Amino acid sequence: FQPEAPWNLWVVGAPQRDSEKIYYKNLNQKTDELNLGNHVRFLGFRNDIAEILCAADWYSQPNVEPEAFGITFIEALHAGLPVITTRMGGGQEIVGDDCGILVQPGDPASLDEALKQALGPGSRSLREKLSASTPSRAKFLCDPVQQFKKLETILRDSTAG
Repeated sequence: FQPEAPWNLWVVGAPQRDSEKIYYKNLNQKTDELNLGNHVRFLGFRNDIAEILCAADWYSQPNVEPEAFGITFIEALHAGLPVITTRMGGGQEIVGDDCGILVQPGDPASLDEALKQALGPGSRSLREKLSASTPSRAKFLCDPVQQFKKLETILRDSTAG
């Protein structure tokens, strides 16, 4: 597999739980074993997430457990990034086929295929196609004005009967 363009992976965030710390350590070791140090950067905790998202081409968060609500997905969509995530929990409610790629839970081959789509031949046109609807999807889901209008309609309808 040859990526369409040079690639870099930024792992952002600091592990908090013991299981996350073990995973993070193993991920670092695997990066070293595979000699991927020129491509993978562990950035740790950051306060400049908006800037990092604006500098990225894709956002990937293939969860192994459902997430109740994925605010990070909304932030990525708002920044114009297509999302690769797992088809479960908040990810499947937020990310549609028009703005990202959903992979099967617990299926590394599915994730591998999605990453090949994101990096391989034709990836630029796929990214542009999916990015076109990402800000509108984020707005549809989380714009305060729209959400208050929906709430007003629900409350009006519930008290009308």
